[in-house]
Amino acid sequence: MKVLFSYGKTIDAGEARLHAFEAVARKYGIELENVPYEHDCPADDRAAILLDVVKRQSDPSSLILVGSSMGCYGSVLASMQVPVLGMFLISPALFMYKVNDYSLTGSKYTAFVVGWNDPVIPVDKVLDYVRSEKAEVHVLPEDHHMVSSVDYLAGLFDTFLSRIVAGQRR
Repeated sequence: MKVLFSYGKTIDAGEARLHAFEAVARKYGIELENVPYEHDCPADDRAAILLDVVKRQSDPSSLILVGSSMGCYGSVLASMQVPVLGMFLISPALFMYKVNDYSLTGSKYTAFVVGWNDPVIPVDKVLDYVRSEKAEVHVLPEDHHMVSSVDYLAGLFDTFLSRIVAGQRR
């Protein structure tokens, strides 16, 4: 297993989250790789970069994609082309782009984390989508960046990984 972390428009808001998630992944003996993007790289270019990284892995079906904001867009698009083991999607910017038919069928395990106070991603839109997909969702009293919930997010990610690891042992 391996985790690919795909951040949003800038890594700044997610740097603490990245380090917290690295520690959680290490606890399970899982490597976490931060997908490198150029500054201000457009969403479709990021999605193409992530898809290329996914395809170059020796076993894409054992990947766990962590997306934050725009990184969720690329994660979902990549999983629609190359099935992955899991996706952990934070403040998912899925509805800001011109794709209307997202599918979570390329991921065995998927969890969403959204903020009630997110001015960028309307929580109701995410909840409607998650309901239609019958996916796991966590709603926090947070804004888009969720900077004050890094430890809580790491705990959710820990629970998510523990379920995947347990499921792989069966």
